[in-house]
Amino acid sequence: MNSKDHKLRSGFALVEVMMATVIMGFALTSLIVSQTSIARKIAQSHGIMVRLAPIKNMFVNPNNLQAKMNKEAVSDTIPDPETQLSITFDPAGELVDADELYIEKSTGTWEGVFGQDFVLPMSMVAFVPEQEKKK
Repeated sequence: MNSKDHKLRSGFALVEVMMATVIMGFALTSLIVSQTSIARKIAQSHGIMVRLAPIKNMFVNPNNLQAKMNKEAVSDTIPDPETQLSITFDPAGELVDADELYIEKSTGTWEGVFGQDFVLPMSMVAFVPEQEKKK
């Protein structure tokens, strides 16, 4: 009788196996969610780093010099990585009492991974002297 009871008791019960499966499922699900979140953040960071130089270069682009002197907004598109670039000049008169100081705002906009739109703004203060009037 003892050997028969021992054979019936050896191994795991169905309830024990089901509980182990549920616990493993929760653990793997949380691991997958965490890995997906990390992958998303890495893709977003990569998108920002790749586009940082072109957005910053809008400030010093020689093609934008005339627009800068006239304080006109400029827009551009770069194909690789596909990004919409724009630069605007806002008077800094609200911040300081100087007519020749402007806030240059360079902005890059693109569609990122997972269909999200990203906007990366950068700003700097610029001195744009008034052109002398011809007499």
